[in-house]
Amino acid sequence: MPAGDRLPPVQDGAEKTEYHSPRDLGGASVGQRGSERVRQKNAGLAAIVRAERDERMSKVLMKGEPGGGAPRVATEEERNQVAMILNQRMDVLFLDPQARSWYKLFCHMDDDLSGKVNFHEFEDMIRNELKVTSSKLSDEQLRAVWRSLDEDSSGFIATGEFGHFMRQGARHQNPEESTKAKILKKREMDGEASRQQRKEMLSTWRESKALAEAAVTEHTEQLRNAEAGRTAAALARVKQQNAVTAQVIRQERDERLSRHLMKKGDTAGTPRAASMQECEQFSVLLNQRMVEIFIDPRARSWYKLFVHMDDDLSGKINYHELEDMVRNELKVPNSRFSDEQLMGIWNFLDEDRSGLITIGEFGKFMRLGAHVHGVKESTKTKLLSVKKAEGAVARQEKQELNEERKQMVAGDKLAKRSKAAELHDVTWGLRASADPPRFRSPNALVY
Repeated sequence: MPAGDRLPPVQDGAEKTEYHSPRDLGGASVGQRGSERVRQKNAGLAAIVRAERDERMSKVLMKGEPGGGAPRVATEEERNQVAMILNQRMDVLFLDPQARSWYKLFCHMDDDLSGKVNFHEFEDMIRNELKVTSSKLSDEQLRAVWRSLDEDSSGFIATGEFGHFMRQGARHQNPEESTKAKILKKREMDGEASRQQRKEMLSTWRESKALAEAAVTEHTEQLRNAEAGRTAAALARVKQQNAVTAQVIRQERDERLSRHLMKKGDTAGTPRAASMQECEQFSVLLNQRMVEIFIDPRARSWYKLFVHMDDDLSGKINYHELEDMVRNELKVPNSRFSDEQLMGIWNFLDEDRSGLITIGEFGKFMRLGAHVHGVKESTKTKLLSVKKAEGAVARQEKQELNEERKQMVAGDKLAKRSKAAELHDVTWGLRASADPPRFRSPNALVY
């Protein structure tokens, strides 16, 4: 076999495998020599794989420091100090207490999800995740702690080993605080935070409610003030309008009731009132005019006359209504009774100077001349007279109707007789018919 095909000796720990050339095998066959070469090649590959595994599993750390010194294992006190440092870094980095879990940290380190971590993963967690610098924890101390944790020299530490290590640091960090105390403290902190949040929310809600109520109250007050201002302005306008209207009405009333009276008074300006005798004469005149104008005795009523004068149905009449009744209804001319005399009668009747006379005052005045209607005749006699007059009128009308009916019946009979005689004479040929001859059938019977 050429010298270039020879494999270097393989060294695995203390064991050494020497190379044997085909000549050393004596008189081996070609197959034996080939098998030996394959075995030696596989042994070399296995040595390389073991070296890589040892590097990956950090077994080199178990063999000693790079300078050749004996491997140092950290003491329990040193390991507890490192565990305390790691727990402190967790408290600083993870503000949420629920995130401070060594188990979550271990799962984060376990990249291949094997349930174990090697030295490189452990180192990456300390340097990059927890950010522990070399000034606080040197590389030599880190390797010594790893050796103390990897008791079986397997190059890995399991979950239980890492959890025991981390709990030792947590216990030394808070030696008097138990798990139950931690839970209670956490619950108390959560409750205090919840209560504080609730207080803040309640305070915010109360402030917002107070602001809303204040805004509503202010808006309501503004609306109330505006409505009060509008109401006051409307009332002022209505009062002003009512005052103007009342003034106009008063002026019209004064003008209607007093203007003619003040103009037609005496020279001193005081209206003259008629005497009792003049009033009685005027009452007799009005009653006579009623008898002359109203043929029906039932229509000769001063009450009906007053109601007819009272246009506004107020139960009172003014001077103009009385003047209209005297001049237009009873047709008393000015030559027979002047305006001055009529004004004196009015002044006599209007004793209180109110510009109006009531139905009682007018009735008392009209009864002064009621004897014109035959006041001595009793009411029963009046009724009988009226009924007799009505009966006579009704009988006269009935008689006239009967006469008219008799004349109509007699005329109808005379017309029928004349027509029947004419028809008889025409039929027997005694006279010619005034109507044109009608066609008669030859077969028609002639009677």
